Amino acid sequence: IIRNVASFFIALLIALAALTALGPLSTDAYLPALPAVAESFGRNIHDAELSVSLFLAGLAMGQLIGGPLSDHYGRRSGIQVGLSVFLLATGGIFFSASIEQLWGGRLLQGIGAGITAVNVPAIIKDVYNGRKGAQALSKLAIIMMTTPIISPLLGQQVTQLFSWRAIFLMLVIYACALSLVIFFRLPETR
Repeated sequence: IIRNVASFFIALLIALAALTALGPLSTDAYLPALPAVAESFGRNIHDAELSVSLFLAGLAMGQLIGGPLSDHYGRRSGIQVGLSVFLLATGGIFFSASIEQLWGGRLLQGIGAGITAVNVPAIIKDVYNGRKGAQALSKLAIIMMTTPIISPLLGQQVTQLFSWRAIFLMLVIYACALSLVIFFRLPETR
């Protein structure tokens, strides 16, 4: 039983770390593609850069929405709603025909990522007490610090090999995998 409990907590931390990485991955993998985005829409770089600000604004709004949502309906539901919004927005970005569609998609993508992100510390508070909770949060902080280092390299490679749109395809695949893991493996903790 102890081995099963330990493996559950390890799997939980891995899933929460993957959820924590969603926001930084969505921001930082996209940064090297900004010149290509501007060029593909025939706009200047500042128009493409606005999409980063819109994502961050959406991330903040999503956290404001996601906290009460998960407190009322549960952590799993909150994460699934956030991932669904994120997936729909990311798919929309992949098929965007104008910079304005990209802006709207990035705002919605940020909202979805924010709804998802706010659930991670809530789950840790639900599952861990005191010192164990602080240790779990510190492990997640390491993920938060390493993701912005790795993501631009990944984004640059994807952009060079394929196109800037492939970054969003990669994010769709990542979010789909997370959604399946959350759906099948994460119990409700609230």
